[in-house]
Amino acid sequence: MEKRVIPHLMRDLTEALARSPLSRGWTAANKTLALPFVLLVFLYQKTISLDHGVFSFLFPYGYCKFYPTCSSFTKEVLLKEGLLGLPKIIKRLASCNPGSTGGFNYPYKKI
Repeated sequence: MEKRVIPHLMRDLTEALARSPLSRGWTAANKTLALPFVLLVFLYQKTISLDHGVFSFLFPYGYCKFYPTCSSFTKEVLLKEGLLGLPKIIKRLASCNPGSTGGFNYPYKKI
């Protein structure tokens, strides 16, 4: 009987933690701390980005080999996951190099 009780207790505990105000507060704090980084990405896109900024007229078909661009990818992940999305962003930036083939790399599944 004990073997059956433990999984139910674990499931109940995880459900309670997911509904707790602390988990919602952590998410809110996490996303709030990410806002300055979102602002930096936005400023980068509007100023010196070769795909989004002032110099985009030099490359009418785009400069980045990935879609969405690294800055758009970063902004989307920061807005959705906050600072907890940093490993995903670092992995994407590490794959953006002259030897990569590029392609479609969405941060989340597109339905």
